[in-house]
Formats: sequence, C-alpha cells, structure tokens
Amino acid sequence: MGPRFVESVNKTPSLETWRDSDFEHALETLTKSTFADGSVLSKFSEDQRQQLVAKLNSLVSDVDKNKNPFLKCRELLGSTGIAFAGLQVLCLKSDWQMESLFDDCQFISGQLRRHIGSCAKYNQELEDYCGCAIANSEEDMLTFATARSAIYLYYLTGLDAVRRRLEAVPPFDWFRPFVKSMMIWQEDTYRRKIDLPVLLPPNVDALMHSAFFQTVAGGAKNPLATWEGHFSLKHSDVS
Repeated sequence: MGPRFVESVNKTPSLETWRDSDFEHALETLTKSTFADGSVLSKFSEDQRQQLVAKLNSLVSDVDKNKNPFLKCRELLGSTGIAFAGLQVLCLKSDWQMESLFDDCQFISGQLRRHIGSCAKYNQELEDYCGCAIANSEEDMLTFATARSAIYLYYLTGLDAVRRRLEAVPPFDWFRPFVKSMMIWQEDTYRRKIDLPVLLPPNVDALMHSAFFQTVAGGAKNPLATWEGHFSLKHSDVS
C-alpha cells in the first residue's frame, strides 16, 4: 500500500475548517502520481516515500497552526518555488517544453545541464551535496538535481492545493506564471554567474521576474495582477 497523506493531518481538528474530501483526494492523488511507475521518484524505497509524505504533512500543519494561515501558505509557496526552480533549470533537457507543465518559454533553455558542474557552487543544496558525496561527477549532480526538483515539485503542488482551499482562485491564476518567473530568474542568474550569454532581451530585467516572489509571499490578493500592474506589462509577453 502506498503512503497515505492524511494520517497525521486527521489529528488536527482545526484543519476541518478548510479540509474536505476533495482536498484529501487531491493530495492522495498527488502522492500516487509522484511515486507512480516511470516517475522520477518511482524507485524511492517505502521508507523514503514515507519521509516525503511526512514532510508534506508537516508543511500543511505549519500552515494550519500559524496565526495567519494565508500568509504562511504564501511564504512556503514562495520559498519552495525558488528552491524548485533553482534545481529544475539545471537538469532540464533541451526539449523540456514538450514534457513540462508549463508553456514554451524561450528564456528557459534546457541547456544548463551541460554546465551543471560550473553552476553547482551557486546552488547551496547542490554545493553541499558535492561536498559530502563520495562520488560527485556531473552525472551524479544531474541525478541529484532531478530527484530534488521532483521532491520540491511534490511539496509545491501540495501547498498549491492548500492555497486553493484558503483563498479564491482568480480566473487567470498566478501559480504557473509565478513558477515560470522563478525559473526564468534562476536561469538568468546562473548564466550571469558562469558567463554564458543571457537570454532575456535588454528591456526585460531578471529582477522583474524575481519580484514575483515578493507579490506572492507578501500576500497580494492576486499576485499576477499586482505584478502586471506594477511593471505595466503582460506576464505572457515577457515569459
């Protein structure tokens, strides 16, 4: 039997104010798909799977126990989105758009995997892994980055399910544009650090994309609309 998400959550009565059977089912489905045959994490042991499920349980509990669950959820979404993007852009393949949850984006290349050794020191998790691992070839780094980004996507998607129970979802939702902005920002940062040509045009500053984090973590009612209003741009025109 696969890992169950709700076991520890059920012990928190206050979660009943926003958790219902649809929410429970969404996280059960997410967990099953995350460890399904053929997925990046399909070869994880039962113990490893349970650890990840427990971590997601903990993140959900952190939201519920906070004095302001809305802001706590946003804070966790923001930080997890950055962590995901920082590793994901390092292990994407050049045909990533065909496999991705996100639309095609000319500013996310799928080429940084060829430079992961040079980029490693600019990602704390990857640098720590290289410092303690017995083997740290570029292939090992890619394996690590691929697994960790899949783990972060699991947490990120779970937190997004929580977010959808805590706040109204606008017609043009901000979650995917936010993650895309984090990936564009991270790609641009690595490129500048290792002296690769940048992909963004002169009129688009990567810091504009990094600012999306502030609108999310800061609690803007609609981060996408807030971001577009601040920069007088359509997000889709610069991503």
